Amino acid sequence: MAKPPPPKAAAPAKGPPAKGPPARGGPAPARGKAPPPPPPPPAARKGRGMVTMVLLVIGLPSIILFLPTWIFLGLAMLPTGVAFLVDRSKTRLAWISVAGMNLAGISYYLLNLWFGGHTVEHAVKMLANVFDLVVMYGSAAFGWILHKSLPPVVGAYLDVNAQHRLSALKATQRKLLAEWGQEITGKEPSEPKKDTPRPAVPAGKK
Repeated sequence: MAKPPPPKAAAPAKGPPAKGPPARGGPAPARGKAPPPPPPPPAARKGRGMVTMVLLVIGLPSIILFLPTWIFLGLAMLPTGVAFLVDRSKTRLAWISVAGMNLAGISYYLLNLWFGGHTVEHAVKMLANVFDLVVMYGSAAFGWILHKSLPPVVGAYLDVNAQHRLSALKATQRKLLAEWGQEITGKEPSEPKKDTPRPAVPAGKK
């Protein structure tokens, strides 16, 4: 009797092989690089070009025409620049305090420069005066002191004010409870606890 023919092997499926989990110990699949960010739209690039052009058109003539002012501001506002670089807080309010007091300290000398002779020699003469520098830089230091000392003082004042208001609210609450009863709170009045009598101890036992 003839033997039946052996079964045929299944044909391999067409298409890319299915991806399975990588074997343990084998090389990890290489991750593709993130796609590069899209280039800015033409309108944004055009706007940046216009801003740069305006700064060049206005900035260069202003530097040439107001050179004594720029020299004076660059050296007189030096503490503001240092505070801007040193301030690493989230709010960045330290350099603003220093800038405000620094600008207040140099305002008199700046007006004197504008209306008393707008020349480089006049600006350098005021900057070379030790007393003038003490006033300018001292006002900036006073702004830094205000930034460091005022927040704790204001915080303490607000804390005391809040405690006083809380005490007043608690007194009003007690007054309302005494006048209207516990029902205004929406809770059932709690029953007073009854003292349970202790069992008597026999005389022979301690």
